[in-house]
Amino acid sequence: MIREIQQIEDFSSFEDYVLHRVPPFLGSHFANWNEHNDEMTLTRVATSTSHAEQVGQVLEALYRSLPSHPTFHKFIDFSTGKTRYVDTVERMREGVSDTDFQSLAFYQGVAEPLGIVDQLVMHVFVKSGRGVVVTYHFPSLVGRTQHLKASILRGHLVARLYVIDLEMEKRERLGTDIGEHLRQRITPRELTILRCICRGLGNSEIAGDLGISKRTTDHHVSSLLRKLSASSRFQLISRFGSWIDMA
Repeated sequence: MIREIQQIEDFSSFEDYVLHRVPPFLGSHFANWNEHNDEMTLTRVATSTSHAEQVGQVLEALYRSLPSHPTFHKFIDFSTGKTRYVDTVERMREGVSDTDFQSLAFYQGVAEPLGIVDQLVMHVFVKSGRGVVVTYHFPSLVGRTQHLKASILRGHLVARLYVIDLEMEKRERLGTDIGEHLRQRITPRELTILRCICRGLGNSEIAGDLGISKRTTDHHVSSLLRKLSASSRFQLISRFGSWIDMA
């Protein structure tokens, strides 16, 4: 699992891994990915595809009953609606008896319909502008081994997501630099044609898309090759294809 986590390369793949690969490893039947903004207010919730439809049916009850949740007050200030940062893995049923749990509005409106007996909740990312709280839902009480597994994985998930974020920042900076380099060397029209080339379009297709003649397109492509010291359109794609959308 740790090796797999270290190989995740982007936020989307990370979210998919957290929602679909980690739950069976922990013995959880599904998970939620909860994003919050820099004001620590929740902005987006995603659910494992296996339970997305069922969760959608109890969302109203969830929002109404969440203040009765045994653990979420540690993560959410219900007086302001803002999220608090917690650097541990919290177990919902820690010290909560069956009788007390089953008397909660959260149990009656959400946990019972979804077959939730226990949960583990953790922050996996917090940064100015964005944060992520993950909740794993269990059909039985969480044991010490499951809690320990989640605690170990959380450390690696947090570390990997911060690496992904740093790589994204570096990529954005490099994309900005390459875009500035291109704008200094080629005209706006040539930049538009370079984008078309990087999409895999031929000269006739580019001409049709831009409403110009094939001859004019050929001239622009020749100018691009000369100005950017490229021997072919394939070299243009290999050099700039990964960055052209940022230019």
